Amino acid sequence: MSFWNLPTVLGVAGISVFILVLIGVFKVGKKNMKAVMGVSAIAGIVLLMVGMSASGTFRIQDVFQASTEGTIDAGGNQVTTDGNALPIKTLKVFAKEKYSNSYTSVGGTLYFYPEGTDISKPNAKSITSATVTSGQANLTDTVLMTNTPYEIAFDGGTSHYDYSFGNQVLGGVNYDQYQGLLTMNLGEIASNGSIADPLTETTISGDINGVTALTTLNNTGSEIYVGVAGTCANSGAAIANDETICYNETTGDNSFYVYFTAECVGGNKECQEPVMCFEWASSNPVEGNEFSSITVQRDSGTDLGIPSNVVDWFAEESCLSLGDVLVGGTSGKYKITFTVDESNTDASDYFNIVFDDLGDINGKTDLRNTKIGKTDINFGFIV
Repeated sequence: MSFWNLPTVLGVAGISVFILVLIGVFKVGKKNMKAVMGVSAIAGIVLLMVGMSASGTFRIQDVFQASTEGTIDAGGNQVTTDGNALPIKTLKVFAKEKYSNSYTSVGGTLYFYPEGTDISKPNAKSITSATVTSGQANLTDTVLMTNTPYEIAFDGGTSHYDYSFGNQVLGGVNYDQYQGLLTMNLGEIASNGSIADPLTETTISGDINGVTALTTLNNTGSEIYVGVAGTCANSGAAIANDETICYNETTGDNSFYVYFTAECVGGNKECQEPVMCFEWASSNPVEGNEFSSITVQRDSGTDLGIPSNVVDWFAEESCLSLGDVLVGGTSGKYKITFTVDESNTDASDYFNIVFDDLGDINGKTDLRNTKIGKTDINFGFIV
């Protein structure tokens, strides 16, 4: 656009009128000076403002703040993507721990990536990061700019879950242009709990096929006994947690049951996307046709939505969801009954029922982190 456009001409005209009238003041004398100056000032200002308005390029908000139209930032504020990119000299971060409502408990690292970065890839490189300690971070760094899109994610380390905030534009009402200060509130961050051992194999309360005598659980001639870890051998060693529950085809009656408890442990904590999975052993795995049915009945506690027959999940070596979130202290006790097809069982074939979080065995966050760590019950056959 040419400099000599209508807005510019009007603005210059306004200033010219003001100057010319000032010159005229000396001709009319001091008596009329105030009146003339008043009229000239008003005329000049009116013409100048008309010129600015007509240009369509001068706005008060362009000088003092970004437009409030456009993208939502990480703090829930509206910002623009077409304003000036201003340096963020200081970034202050705050986070509240879910359930406890504490602003001094969250720890982890907040990462900023270039727009379009797939943060789930091992080669994803962040631009910068801020270490969050006791719910706060204070980063002095001029790398980050307002009105610039970033992929933002929080790594909660070993104590808190990770969060991906996706593509965000920094700025809005939380940015102080004069100090270059941006305040960012991450909202609620959950502390990760743990999953309790679903079954104590030394129990004599009847949870394992009704057995109420420890000698029966340690007797290879019984229908069900507990062998050493990972096998159905019995070397006379003491039975410990997470050793193998063995079905003896010779003495069995084609059916056995086990009670297990799925529980998220920890006050003011949660287990995200908990699952119950069937896992075949890496060596000597089952074939998936060893059972004609595997029925599940809730005995007590919370209904976790487990289907009444899960044999298809066993056959496909897949996982069952136990909900989106289990709050610490939530548990459900279930009876699972296996109907054995002995024509398809093989000696030393093994499988596990695994409990884990994040939707899968060794499930990971967008930042490729596991959180809780799996726990399981091991099963095998004697033919």
